[in-house]
Amino acid sequence: MEFRAELINEDFANRLLGLLALNRRGSFMGIDEGRARVEKFIQSTNWEDVESVRMFIDNVDTALHIDQRETPSVVTQLKDQILKGRKPEEVFDLLYGLEYVRPRYILRWEGKDIAVLSPGERGTLLLVFYLLIDLGDMPLVIDQPEGNLDNHTVAKILVDCIREARRKRQVFIVTHNPNLAVVCDADQIVHASIEKDKGNIITYKTGSLENPAMSKYVTDVLEGTRWAFDVRGKKYDVGE
Repeated sequence: MEFRAELINEDFANRLLGLLALNRRGSFMGIDEGRARVEKFIQSTNWEDVESVRMFIDNVDTALHIDQRETPSVVTQLKDQILKGRKPEEVFDLLYGLEYVRPRYILRWEGKDIAVLSPGERGTLLLVFYLLIDLGDMPLVIDQPEGNLDNHTVAKILVDCIREARRKRQVFIVTHNPNLAVVCDADQIVHASIEKDKGNIITYKTGSLENPAMSKYVTDVLEGTRWAFDVRGKKYDVGE
């Protein structure tokens, strides 16, 4: 997982042009021409470099006072370029206030931006955040985290994250995945069963994996009975 932050421009062009009368003489005259000039200043600026940002401010300030469309350049007055009802101070507050310089946080998972992750990958990323990055120590309840995830991902990523998280907080997991219940070495197993023919009576039984009765519940529910587990084991042995 990769996390980084950077500074970017946010909507300066729209905010500046929204204060100017683009039909009046000046560097930003013309809807398309004015936007192109502002965007040129923006694109040439490294927003994480102080000198580059200072140069951006100087360039825009100069363009507001000198009509750079003319050759040679002609001095212009800012008060003659702003919209009716606006004040030159609003332009300066915008330019020098630097509120258009904003942080952007970038999150990548296995080299991919979060926007292009599959539902399963996004779910994995969210779980990793809760399990490893969240500094809280309150109990954490996770309902079937294996949804949209293959067993390889569960065993490779989630198991280690859960083991690490349980050092500082209680973790409760509702699961049908043996990798989470068994490989994570759960301290306590809670087996739930419902008797629909008796008015939907729900029964809970708890115990550790070392408890023979609980071990059988785990084998039956998560592995599909001991017989199914043994058959799969023999099939895997043949492949080796």
